[in-house]
Amino acid sequence: MNIKDKILVLETYKSNPNIDLRDLHKLIDDKISWENLLAVFTELGKERLINRVNTTGEITKLGKNRLNEFKSEYKNERNEIKKSEIDLKLRTWQLKTFWWIFGIAFVGFVLSTYNFTKDLIPSRNINVLEEQIDKMEAEISGLQSLILNKKSIDSLNSTQDSSKIVDLSKK
Repeated sequence: MNIKDKILVLETYKSNPNIDLRDLHKLIDDKISWENLLAVFTELGKERLINRVNTTGEITKLGKNRLNEFKSEYKNERNEIKKSEIDLKLRTWQLKTFWWIFGIAFVGFVLSTYNFTKDLIPSRNINVLEEQIDKMEAEISGLQSLILNKKSIDSLNSTQDSSKIVDLSKK
């Protein structure tokens, strides 16, 4: 016996006052079984929500007030059930997708760690390039000194030639 059954019986008594229990069952036969109807009928009578005389009953003022309370409770129950269904769907979705996302994140972590350590260790190509740069700098400095030496020799030669020219003009 649940709140839905109580609401059903109270609403039926509200719309059909002084109805016989068997007639009540005929009206709501598809929604509640005979055993449940008897249990609800006796419980509502004990709670004084209906005035019952043998097998007939009539809803009381307290029953009308409680009917509204039952409706709000039933609405709250349905909302909680809907929330729990949505939570269940969300949790199953999270369960299905968590490991895929975790795997992708782990692969990304491994690759980024590999690239980071690879960049920290100087590679063989970098060492070879540094050696080539050192050789080229040595060659350049050697050529630069040769050029400077040649310039100084040329300047010495040119001064001797100009002195010869000067001497020739004196003659």
